[in-house]
Amino acid sequence: MHSPVGTFPHTRMMENLCRVALGGPVLQHLHQRGGCTVSEVQEHESDWHQAWTAAGFLYKAERERMVFMEREVFRAQRFATLPGMHDDIYSMTEHLRAHRAMEGSQLQELWDQVKAEEEARQMRPISPDYS
Repeated sequence: MHSPVGTFPHTRMMENLCRVALGGPVLQHLHQRGGCTVSEVQEHESDWHQAWTAAGFLYKAERERMVFMEREVFRAQRFATLPGMHDDIYSMTEHLRAHRAMEGSQLQELWDQVKAEEEARQMRPISPDYS
């Protein structure tokens, strides 16, 4: 199913495509050096091109697009370093090491699992009532 350009589903799809494209280089640099800059992500030409193209549907002006990309690189690093994310990321990287590819449905399944666990954590009471 294709959503028309400019609609909410299309916008979300382009945001997610950009995040997936940036995710690999960001995780690689985090693993190797403990941090990542936009210029380091740009060295991954194929990933950067895919992310830049997707971001072009969201922001026409290059400056706005670059600000978005910078923000997404930062968000990817922050997300990857959250407590508990190591296990979720590990399952993806192990799959990629073994198969050198991942179907969108497999990535979506893992992402849904991550989101469900995150939502469950947020729904837990801060301090249990023992009365």
